[in-house]
Amino acid sequence: MTWPRATVSSSGSCARVSKNHAEIIGIDLEPTEQVLFDERFRDHPGITFELGDVLDHGWPDASFDTVSIAHALCRFHDRGLVLARLVKLLRPGGTLVVADEYTDQDTDAAAMFVELHAWWAAVDRASGQTHVPSLRRHQLVALVTGLGLTDLRLFDVDDPDADPMDPAMMESIDGVIDRTIERATGRPSTGGPDPARADASGRGADAGLAGGRRADMTRSPMSTVQWRR
Repeated sequence: MTWPRATVSSSGSCARVSKNHAEIIGIDLEPTEQVLFDERFRDHPGITFELGDVLDHGWPDASFDTVSIAHALCRFHDRGLVLARLVKLLRPGGTLVVADEYTDQDTDAAAMFVELHAWWAAVDRASGQTHVPSLRRHQLVALVTGLGLTDLRLFDVDDPDADPMDPAMMESIDGVIDRTIERATGRPSTGGPDPARADASGRGADAGLAGGRRADMTRSPMSTVQWRR
């Protein structure tokens, strides 16, 4: 079955719902997301991107059959406000998909993700960006169960056998660290001595990392919750 229209918050979220919708609109405040959309979906004319804030966009209520937000709640000071806005965008019988990480994890790979995100958020906040700490699992679930939606479905995604010291995984996180430093300092990160990188390494060591690296983000602990209006 294909639904007519969906709005999503990131290119990753877009990939999750693209097979079931005739038209998909991605929205984000970051121009880099537009680059990702253009690269990933250039051959999909039904998938478009709009640069902007979902809270201030002029979409009327009941505009979409599906609304999806992935790994973006930490970019809003008031998570409840943005979720309430997303619910209003749903048509009757529509589906809200919320995918986000949570902090109460007990595997090494998950602990590294939690530490990395905490460092990343702290660096962003120090440079004036909105990036609030992640929630615990029960807080995330409670946040959305009070939205008045029905047919709750909860999925936990994790890889308990992931090797946190796998070289490919460790290498993949360097890009995240470098981009965070570049965004905060306004200059390229060379990977050499740098206070921000040193802090990342120190925090990472507490979670069992080498050099401030962690397992690949695609294997991070995540809870996905789905409701129908």
